[in-house]
Amino acid sequence: MPRSASPRRPFSRWRASSKASASAANTAPAPPISARIADPRHRGFYSSFQYVTLIGGQLTAIIVLLLLQKVFLTPEELKEWGWRIPFVIGALLAIFAAVMRRTLHETEAFVEAKKSR
Repeated sequence: MPRSASPRRPFSRWRASSKASASAANTAPAPPISARIADPRHRGFYSSFQYVTLIGGQLTAIIVLLLLQKVFLTPEELKEWGWRIPFVIGALLAIFAAVMRRTLHETEAFVEAKKSR
């Protein structure tokens, strides 16, 4: 019997799919919204940003890992405490993104639509 189908873990398959859905809920609408707000000549350019940044994030993670493994840390240091460094970088970037998202100004159209509610 597969592990996810065991009687002791009946919802493990559901939990995995709900986590995937939750993470996709924030990114899935990005390309269509970007294409809709862009002028017709630049729709492909603007709607590709989500995919480009996704791959860019993966490449950045690989570069950080390679730098830690080959340049800055010994294998022992990486096993002891160095594995935490990418998580610290990610936490700092998450804080930066949250602050940046909070301080962005809304468009006039959004403010007007919000007032009319």
